[in-house]
Amino acid sequence: MVLIGLVFGGVLLAMSLVHGFAGLTAGFVLLRMSGQGALALAATTVVASWFWHRRGLALGIVGGAGSLGITLTPLAANALIDAVGWRQAWVIEGIVVLAVIVPMALFAIRNRPADIGQHPDGRESLHIHAREPAGSTVAQARTTLFFWVILAAVSVSAALVTAVGFHQISILGERGLTPALAAANFIPQAIATLTAMLIVGALADRISARWLIAGSMITLSAGLAFAAFVRPGPTALVFATLIGFSGGATRVIETAEVPRYFGLAHLSSIRGWTTGAAVAASALGPVAYSLGQSATGTFSAALFGSAVLPIVVLIVALRL
Repeated sequence: MVLIGLVFGGVLLAMSLVHGFAGLTAGFVLLRMSGQGALALAATTVVASWFWHRRGLALGIVGGAGSLGITLTPLAANALIDAVGWRQAWVIEGIVVLAVIVPMALFAIRNRPADIGQHPDGRESLHIHAREPAGSTVAQARTTLFFWVILAAVSVSAALVTAVGFHQISILGERGLTPALAAANFIPQAIATLTAMLIVGALADRISARWLIAGSMITLSAGLAFAAFVRPGPTALVFATLIGFSGGATRVIETAEVPRYFGLAHLSSIRGWTTGAAVAASALGPVAYSLGQSATGTFSAALFGSAVLPIVVLIVALRL
């Protein structure tokens, strides 16, 4: 986390010096790698090491805080840009990251409870250690059906939720919503994501992963199909709630269930696969929707066609 924090803060500072397309592209690639990719992976992995009985709830809280940050940061950044300009805004953001993340990683974060004589969930219990898997390697994890189901679930969710987010103004515009109303739909979507992470995180401590995955996939499929019935008013709220809830649910299921199935010994390596798949899929989803819209003149075909993908994952998940 120290290394990632230094890189992330450094890239933010460097973005204040960008001139031209090449520098902007390189900067955003590095920001996505260090911030959304590596830092998020490190944060959720260390939480998984510190909890067992309440792991799902703890990860739900962490994920919910991250979703809240994603929602609020653009508003704060916009106000900062208005106040000091975009180049200075990058500098301030870089200083904040370096001043918060690096000291926190150095002085507040420990890899696992055993490093400082503590125990998962803050208590000593023999049955905690008895239930924790010994720790599968990446090669061993790849031989299991669960690995490929969770990889497919996070990939499908990332691709489709991101595609809807990128094109939401246009998708809802086809249904009669003004750009302002379509943009406002991000608010209930963010609330639904936060709610899902807290609820599903708590349920992950009690309910089988296959039912949680199935629930998140059917919610996503329903949200995509429901887009055809959206009109200005309550139906737009239903659409936002379904999409937001499914995205939040899938993310917290992955962070909670991967350590439960494969243990902690090689957790970062295994989750590197799922996180990498999600990041790659989130880049492909918007492009696929753009191509569908260009070919048909509407987003309806892309929405209905992609609604089939979560159902396929759901069917396979029920075999776990």
